[in-house]
Amino acid sequence: MKEKRWFEIKLVVPGALEEAITNRLFELGAEGVNQQLTPDTEPVLSGFFAESVQAAALTQLREYLASLAALFPQEKPVRLECQAVDNQDWAERYKEFYRPQPLGHCFYLAPAWEKNASIPDGRIPIIMEPGQAFGTGLHASTQLCISLIERVIKQQPHLTKLTLMDVGTGTGILAIAAYKLGIPQVSAIDNDPIAVETAQENIALNHCTAIQVSSQPLSAFREPFDIVVSNILLETHKELIGEYARLVKSGGQLILSGLLTPQKEEMDHCFSDRGFTLELSESWQEWLALMYIRQGNATA
Repeated sequence: MKEKRWFEIKLVVPGALEEAITNRLFELGAEGVNQQLTPDTEPVLSGFFAESVQAAALTQLREYLASLAALFPQEKPVRLECQAVDNQDWAERYKEFYRPQPLGHCFYLAPAWEKNASIPDGRIPIIMEPGQAFGTGLHASTQLCISLIERVIKQQPHLTKLTLMDVGTGTGILAIAAYKLGIPQVSAIDNDPIAVETAQENIALNHCTAIQVSSQPLSAFREPFDIVVSNILLETHKELIGEYARLVKSGGQLILSGLLTPQKEEMDHCFSDRGFTLELSESWQEWLALMYIRQGNATA
């Protein structure tokens, strides 16, 4: 397999703009964002991107920074640098800020290299090796998705009969969480072969090898699922509405994350037209996760 190449965008930002710029880095495809403080306390954000998206990410980021400068003329200009990052450096930098911590209401995140991490009583461990895929558990969109998965599964009276699909699985963290909460039939897909490999490694680390993970397209799946989970961005959700409608059982649930709070109205409009009714929503740090029910008379 060809080794994936990375680059780092480093920005020195005023504190007032830190959250907005962090969110934008993820929207542009960052597969990790680190934050440090300089001696004068200005945050330094480092976004890590696959080399294949470098030109587009830099162009759109510069346009976004120009719009922020117009909106906040009182703030200092953002300073930006870009450099290549080798795979070893990428992995080591992740370890600097990826620490054992609670995740949702039920789980405890334990990096694979933290061999002596103590799991608090009552918490279910999820052991993660982030590798080169999105979904470490640290980003708000992932944590919101975990929270909705917990809430939905808690409401289910017959877990042993349920099926779940994780679309764009990344590291496999959402599939692993659902399986550990009792859903026995979990499928996970991703169109990035490196993500599939990373998910398989994490599934093995967590002894969840019954999870079926692959790079198959959604169109390859014929049987609908009780629950479909998807933590990707708005435009991709809109592109997949037809597949979601086909793959969620009548009365089944669709959990969507990777969204910003101002996008809620647009999502509701798109999904209500396809027979989905919004039942639950959660937001955090300007990010949003939604849970829809597919109505019995909906058509795919």
